[in-house]
Amino acid sequence: LGSSDRLTLETADLFKQMSFSARLQDLTVTLGSDIVDLDFLSPFEQLTNLTIIGGGSLHDMSALLHRKLYRPSIVTSTASDMSMFSELKMVTRRILSRCRIITDLSALTHLKGLTSILISNCTGITDISCLVECSVLRWLLMIGFTGIVPESLSDMLCKHTLYDRIGREILN
Repeated sequence: LGSSDRLTLETADLFKQMSFSARLQDLTVTLGSDIVDLDFLSPFEQLTNLTIIGGGSLHDMSALLHRKLYRPSIVTSTASDMSMFSELKMVTRRILSRCRIITDLSALTHLKGLTSILISNCTGITDISCLVECSVLRWLLMIGFTGIVPESLSDMLCKHTLYDRIGREILN
């Protein structure tokens, strides 16, 4: 696939046949609108870092449930439901970037090992109070945030920096 190609159902099937799939640890995929699940990733037994670009129709991540996926990233997705991430118990770092439709972060509270979050230009997110429930969360960077940071969240973090939509630092 070229750098601007989107993964389609046809090309996703090719992933299952690749000889290196059992050893691959880092993967970035740009999903076409016809991809609804990540079953094509099931052969990637060593996958620990995954970046998904696009994927507005994506709603099933069950293929990753038994992987040691520590750092999933979602970029420019039109998906609005993050509940599919609540099952990925191994996650320690979470990145969301330009996911403008996402408004609710409560699915992240189920990730008991989540230590750091970077959220960039996800303009639908205005309430981060649920992050107080992420007991081991120590690092938070938000760019384009317009909401209020609960004092209890500020107190539990080792490092937090929030920037408004035009890049002015609003909390450090």
